[in-house]
Amino acid sequence: MKRSEIESLAKDIFHEIGNIGGGSAVTALSRLISEEITGRPPVVMPLECSKLPDAFGEPDKSAMGILLPFYGDVSGMLLFVLTEPFVKELLLKTIGCPAGFHEMDEYKFSVIQEIANIMASSYFTAISAYTEKQIHISQPAVSIDMLGAMVTDPASWIMGLGEDTVCIESGFYLKEDNSMNHLGLMLYQESSYQFLEAVGVVL
Repeated sequence: MKRSEIESLAKDIFHEIGNIGGGSAVTALSRLISEEITGRPPVVMPLECSKLPDAFGEPDKSAMGILLPFYGDVSGMLLFVLTEPFVKELLLKTIGCPAGFHEMDEYKFSVIQEIANIMASSYFTAISAYTEKQIHISQPAVSIDMLGAMVTDPASWIMGLGEDTVCIESGFYLKEDNSMNHLGLMLYQESSYQFLEAVGVVL
């Protein structure tokens, strides 16, 4: 198989991984808050720090980031990027107390962390079933920062360990609030290869 054919096939496989994982995560959130969540098809891209932030929104705007390192048969980082209106709605629907970024406290952060844990568990359970890879997630870290910084920092770390790194980005939003939120699976180079080999692609 030609290199170009392998790259095309690899993109299709990563796209399917994003569909399966992202769909499961969005479904889990929808069930948790008893509201319709609309997801859009994933975008597969190389980890390029100069271009990546634009895929997650406006780099110079504040956002909430939840970063979950994962490990096991494959490893990397799962990054949630949430808008302020979306966070307010999540807190309203889960604890009845909407809060903007400047009103967050330890309890509200813990609620968002737990929501991220539930979504991440659904994401990885689904793709583990698809690839037969065992995946474990670490405790999420939550921060509020400029979007550009929260995306490029983990991407830079992963890129430093290999050139063939991949990001699978999925978007989702509440029916009554169309501000786009993002979920990005950032894969280490070796893990990208392992996912492909798991579904029969010989590199």
